[in-house]
Amino acid sequence: MKRLLLIILLTNFIHIFSIDYTKLPDDELYELAETGDKEAQYNLALLIEDLIYTKNYQRLDYVERKPFVWYEKAAIQGYPKALTRVGKEYLDNYGYYKKKDINKAIELFTQASDSDQEASLLLAIINYNGIGIPANKERGKQLLEKSQKDFFRVKPMLYLEKELVEMVRELVKENNPNALFILGDFYYFGKTGYYEQSYDKALRLYSQGAELGNSSATYMLGMMYYNGIGVLKDINESFKWINLSAESGNLSAIIKAGIMNYFGEGTTVDYEAALKWFTMGALKMDSLSQYFIGVMYYKGEGTEQNIEQSKKWIKKAFENGSESAKKFWDSKELWK
Repeated sequence: MKRLLLIILLTNFIHIFSIDYTKLPDDELYELAETGDKEAQYNLALLIEDLIYTKNYQRLDYVERKPFVWYEKAAIQGYPKALTRVGKEYLDNYGYYKKKDINKAIELFTQASDSDQEASLLLAIINYNGIGIPANKERGKQLLEKSQKDFFRVKPMLYLEKELVEMVRELVKENNPNALFILGDFYYFGKTGYYEQSYDKALRLYSQGAELGNSSATYMLGMMYYNGIGVLKDINESFKWINLSAESGNLSAIIKAGIMNYFGEGTTVDYEAALKWFTMGALKMDSLSQYFIGVMYYKGEGTEQNIEQSKKWIKKAFENGSESAKKFWDSKELWK
């Protein structure tokens, strides 16, 4: 009974406390999924797939090993990532459903596309290349831009990778900033079977994308200068590009801009600027930003000292998965 009450409370307050489902104990994740929590259902499906792949028969041995039961449950409730995951299985005859159905895939990706960037990317590839539908290159470019609004990294793809590469190659010739970033990423990480790692080429493509205003390419250019990858290390140049990307709303750049202002990397120490960036990151539920805000309120950096505000943000950071927050809480005895 006590466990059931805990699960109900977790379900009711999910939007307030932002549960990290990947860190829940197996039994709590399973029970949340059983109560109808769609995000828990999706994460349970991911976990079961991983346990099957790693042949881990000890964990969740009381749960039937059918991940798609849970993907489908979450998709029925409209959970975007689950809709995308189910939709991908309709892209060829070798998917889970053993039935290629492009129209069904498009239907599911469309439902997910407002919230899931991968769905937008897949729709971009389908529209641009005319896969199962008449080609619509302009619509494909619009969807590609939609998929890239918040630093979406293309991962190795089981489906449509060849078509993705063809689309990116064509659009790079048009100096499309989103395609320049994606191709830069291909070279930076050596992604896909089509490209070997080349930092020189990645730097060139990120530079082109940054000049055309792509915030993700701008961030990566800043990080290459910061780490001295493919170019001589230059912290001042790094700060210029990181700051520019942060101003465009790129979360990774926002966090890095906060850190660089806080420690005076590539600029003078500026606590007020650091607090501004960390506040933006914290509002996007970034635990590192929340942690830094808590520290800054504790020390009175960039703001007046406020122990209550410090406690509030350190607690938020801890609830959001920051181990540093716990160490700070304990070392400063903030429970007092």
